[in-house]
Amino acid sequence: MNNVNNAVTQALIEEIGCKEVKNLTGTPHGILNQCYTYGTDKGKFFVKVNERHALAMYEAEAKGLRSIKDTATLRVPIPYYYGEGGGHSFLILEYLELTHHTASSQSQLGAQLAQMHLAKGTKKFGYEWTILLERPHRRIPGQRIGSTFLSISASSFSCYSRKSATEIAKFAKRESGF
Repeated sequence: MNNVNNAVTQALIEEIGCKEVKNLTGTPHGILNQCYTYGTDKGKFFVKVNERHALAMYEAEAKGLRSIKDTATLRVPIPYYYGEGGGHSFLILEYLELTHHTASSQSQLGAQLAQMHLAKGTKKFGYEWTILLERPHRRIPGQRIGSTFLSISASSFSCYSRKSATEIAKFAKRESGF
């Protein structure tokens, strides 16, 4: 972690303009990334770390987040920088204070997602570039097709590439092992 920590610290200073990196805290994470919160004189930053091969994934994630932000429909973290160092790749994001979901917040999210897709001005679901990066998928026993697909798409390992809902469903079924 020290080598990648040095690379992230350097990026925070040189690319983002932080003058001081105060602390580093491990953050709960998913199955794909190690996640950390960096405290700086400019506030907190959320950092995802993975193996070097994930740099293209982080590039696609940053592009996707910027595209979503441009629709002005959903609040997403600002991607500040992605790079590599110490044998790892990393993505520096705006730190967002998260809260628990409620029925109301879930309903609002659904409405915002619909608005996002309408803002794209397309009749197809997804983006013009491929975000899916081949990676061995670890299926969790008993996991349902829908949750498998959502966990893949939520982490930018999605099958969005101007695909129809039928193509997405086929992908989810194939990846889940059902």
